[in-house]
Parts: sequence; C-alpha cells; structure tokens
Amino acid sequence: MKSPVFVCESCQEPYARWQGQCNQCLEWNSIQESITHTKKTPDLSPPPTPITNIAIDMPLLYTQTLPELDHVLGNGLVMGATTLLGGEPGIGKSTLAMQLAKVVTDKNQSVLYISAEESAAQLALRAKRLNCLSEKLTVYTTQSMGNIVEQIHNLKPHVVILDSIQVVKDSDLSGVPGSVSQVHHCANRLVSVTKTIGCHSVIIGHITKEGGLAGPKVLEHLVDIILFFEGDRYQSQRILRCFKNRYGSTEEIGLFAMEKTGLIANRHPEKSFLDRPLKPNQSGSMIVPIQEGSRVFLIEIQALVVSSGYGMAKRTFVGVDQNRINVLIATLEKNLSIKLSNKDIFVTVIGGYKLNQPAADLGILLSILSAFYTLPLSHLLGVVGEVDLTGHIRPVKQLSKYIQELGSLGFQYCITPKQTNTTEHPNLTTLSATTIQDAVQHLLKVSKKNGKVAESG
Repeated sequence: MKSPVFVCESCQEPYARWQGQCNQCLEWNSIQESITHTKKTPDLSPPPTPITNIAIDMPLLYTQTLPELDHVLGNGLVMGATTLLGGEPGIGKSTLAMQLAKVVTDKNQSVLYISAEESAAQLALRAKRLNCLSEKLTVYTTQSMGNIVEQIHNLKPHVVILDSIQVVKDSDLSGVPGSVSQVHHCANRLVSVTKTIGCHSVIIGHITKEGGLAGPKVLEHLVDIILFFEGDRYQSQRILRCFKNRYGSTEEIGLFAMEKTGLIANRHPEKSFLDRPLKPNQSGSMIVPIQEGSRVFLIEIQALVVSSGYGMAKRTFVGVDQNRINVLIATLEKNLSIKLSNKDIFVTVIGGYKLNQPAADLGILLSILSAFYTLPLSHLLGVVGEVDLTGHIRPVKQLSKYIQELGSLGFQYCITPKQTNTTEHPNLTTLSATTIQDAVQHLLKVSKKNGKVAESG
C-alpha cells in the first residue's frame, strides 16, 4: 500500500500535508509531494557481532595509472564503498569515469558502465577516442533503477559507474527523475546493492546553479567519498578535490590537464597554476606559495590599480574572496597612510585557482602596493604570510615547506613572518617581517639589488 507524504527538498523533513515553509530549515516552497510504502518489509540486517570477530581486511582496487586520482583517494577504490563525483557540465566527469574504467579492466576486473543520458554508440565512441575499449567493460543504457539493480545482481561487476543519478527513476515512486524523492531513493538502492555485492560504485552527479551538488543534502551522507571536479571548461587545467573520504584524507587535490586523448596528470604540479614563464620587470605580479595537503604549489597573483573615472571606485576580484580583499585594502590604507578609495582595484589569480588561504594575504597586499606605485617586482621573490587588522604579519603553519619549495625552484628571496623552528634553504635568502612596513622595506631592498626600482607615481 502506498500513501502520499510531503518531504522538504533541503532537509528531508517529512510532513503529513503540504505547507509553504519548512519548520526545520525554514526554507520556502521546498516541500514536495512524495510517495512512500507503508507496507512493512522484512529486516535483512545482519545479527550483532563481536568486534573481535569482524574481518577488517577489505580488498582494495588501486588505480595505478591515474596517479593524481590515487593521490586524492589515498587508498584507491575500496570495495563495497560508493563515490559521488560532481562537477559542472563539460568539465570532464564522464571522461574521468571512462578512464577509471580502463584502469580497472586493465587489471582483469569487470566494469559495468550505466548511462542514463547517452546511447551505447556514444559511449563506444568516447571509449575509442580515449583508448578505453575492453571486453571487460560492459555498457548499459537505461533510466530504470529496477533494471539497474537487476543487472548488477546478474553481472556482479567489480566497479559500477552510474552516469548520472539525476536522470534515473524508480517506477515504485511518483515524481520525475531528478526530484528529491527519486534521487534519494535511487541512490539509497545503489548504495545498498553495492554493499551487498561487494563492488565499488561511482555515482556521477550534476550541480546546481549555486555550485552545490544537485539533489537532497542527505545524498552526500549516503556515499563514502565525495569528489568534485573544478576548473574552467574552456581551459585545460582541472582540479579534483575531495570533500569527504571515510578511508583517507580530504586535504589532497589532484591536478589534470584536459587533452584530446583525455585527462593527463600534470607532470609539474608545483607550477601548474603558472600559465607562462616568469618574466622580470612586472609591477603588480607576485608569486605566492600555497599548500594543498602534502604538496606546495606556486600561484601568481596579479593586481591592477588605476584612477577611477567615476564617482565610485570599482572593486573586481577573480579567484579571491571579496570580503577578505576589502579588509586587506583597508589595512593597507591605515598602516601605510595611502589613499585607495579613489582607485579602481582589480585582483586576479592566474590559472583558475580559487584562493582561500590566509597565508597568501601578504602576497595580495604587496601586489596591490606594487601596482599602486608601479614598482616592478623581482621574479625571483616569493611571499608568504597572514596579515591581521593591525598590520602585523602572523605566523603560518609549516613555513619550512614553503621555503624549501621556493628554494628548489630557483627563487632567491622569500619574505616570511618572523617565527622560529623553520628550516633554511642554502640557495634562498629568508627575509623575516613582523609588520607590513617591514615587508615593504624588504621589497624595496630586493628591487634595488636587482636594479628594478621605478619612480613612484
């Protein structure tokens, strides 16, 4: 027997009848009608077991030919687990899934690729273009969740790939594919059959216009791993982030380049966000080291400061937090007694990277100052440090890693916070600074040594 219920799309709070606002999350017009089964089903849960009798040797399926994916996952693909892969349209989700299928089949393991959006011929064309053809790879095109579960039980593959969860539908439920009840129920069925069969399932999901994963929030709680593909679809750089991992760390990122033959791991990840060779005699361009997980990357921050031709100055920032930049601009005005309220300020991070680390504060601040005075900066200078509201430079964690990476890449100078227990590099001169004024003095000294001091405007 089926009875109608109403469920909030945001928090999954059930209601006996429709109402305009959810009492739990206070969202408006988020309650939709759903259908639930009132017939009691038998409980198939295993009996209670002493923890000492539980086998913990879980079989792993390592993706040895995708090193960046290995770096993000840590322990490879855990059998019985479910991975949710999200990203914008055209970013490369299906390409990564097809290349992952190739890696698995090369190890003589079977893969079931389920597509609810493309035909079998389209999948075969992509597999041929990516050189992923294999007899161990089986494709299945359907939008019925019941048929999907049946084929998984029949074939018992090692890896199941579903592209995508927002398109499939279970006939036992009302509602169109992509609705809250359908996405939640279909994902729950796939997770259940994954744990029953002991395979690994990869769910590809769409994202909303706000940038989050489409579907109910509970979908993210059902899966074991959440991967998110970032980058500009019109550029080759791709960033793979991990937001949830029950079997490893979530701090690592993977760097790929989209080529004609598919996704290629970046050979020089430390320079992946520098889209061109470093050139001297550039004002407003600053190199800043940032850390993602266990690796240090170099990013280029560019700033442009010009006189405003309108009554209100413009503030345009790309790749950086707007509120954080406004705070840094106010701190710069206060501590150095310069007027920026009548200047248009533009700040961008080269390479499509979204900067959210406080250790880059000093680099952003000095790039704005360099653009304001048209002061060319040395291309052999790196800057790292967090700036507070008083103009002091706060210590950063693992400063030695930044210094060692800059030194190994040929940099000669680095302006850093004044702190102890740091490791020096033989080819790098560390310039410690306590305040913004100290950092500016170091900046001028480095420019004089390189003969690139320009007249202030």
